[in-house]
Amino acid sequence: MEEKLSNELEQQLRENDILAEWLGEARFTARILSDIDDALSVLAAKRTTLEEKIITQELHSLAAKFCLILNSVHWRLRENNSPREDVLEKLRTLNFQVHETVETLLKALRYNLNYVEQYFEHNFAARLTNELKYTAEAEALVDMLKD
Repeated sequence: MEEKLSNELEQQLRENDILAEWLGEARFTARILSDIDDALSVLAAKRTTLEEKIITQELHSLAAKFCLILNSVHWRLRENNSPREDVLEKLRTLNFQVHETVETLLKALRYNLNYVEQYFEHNFAARLTNELKYTAEAEALVDMLKD
């Protein structure tokens, strides 16, 4: 009888740990959404360039995908159906990468908008669309959360 209670308690603790990890990562995802919103607000206030349009479109697409991720996570947690741990690891990795990239953009935007237009936007837009592929990774996570 004690062994059964011990196993049940161990299972409950494991589930609580996973829940806490998912909620922590969801909080980080929401923070990144807020940072993306901050960047979009600054970009909206400056003179529009082609690169800015590209960056803005990518950030809006990424924000939309992050909202879908948060929606899926919270619906699954609501149903006591935590997503798989490998999905959590993929979200952690994506969050870390996106956070670094958005922080780099925000740092440049807060530094000097002329610098952004003259030296930063072109390379950043090219990296965002050709190299980083965050929106596609987020879409893959949305699909994984459906399973």
